[in-house]
Amino acid sequence: MKLFKKTLPVFMIVCALFLTLSAISTYQKLNKAKVTIEEARLSAEKLENEQKTLQDQLSQAESSQFIEKQLRDKLGMAKGGEVVLVLPDEQELKKLAPPRAQEEEYVPKKNWEKWRELFF
Repeated sequence: MKLFKKTLPVFMIVCALFLTLSAISTYQKLNKAKVTIEEARLSAEKLENEQKTLQDQLSQAESSQFIEKQLRDKLGMAKGGEVVLVLPDEQELKKLAPPRAQEEEYVPKKNWEKWRELFF
C-alpha cells in the first residue's frame, strides 16, 4: 500500500506530462495543417484566376476580329481593293532618316560675367 501511495503521484505526473506533450504535438500539427490548407487555397485561387484569363484570351483569339487583325499584321493580307504597305524594320528606317543636327546647348551667362565683360 505504501508503494502504491508513493508511485501513484509519480505515475499521475508522468501521465499528465505525456498528455501535455501529446496535446502540444497535436496543436503543432494542426497549425501546420492550417498553413498548408491556406497555401493550397491561395494556390487554387491563383490557378482559377489564371484559368479565367486564359479562357478570356482563348475566346478573344477565336473572334473574327482577332483573326482578321492577325492576318493583316502577321501575314500582310488585305481585303479586296486594299493596298498593303510594308515598312522596313525600325533599324533600317533609322539608317534611311537624315542625321539629326547637333544642337548647341545654350547656357546664359551669369550677371556678374556680363558686368565683367562690360567694364573690362
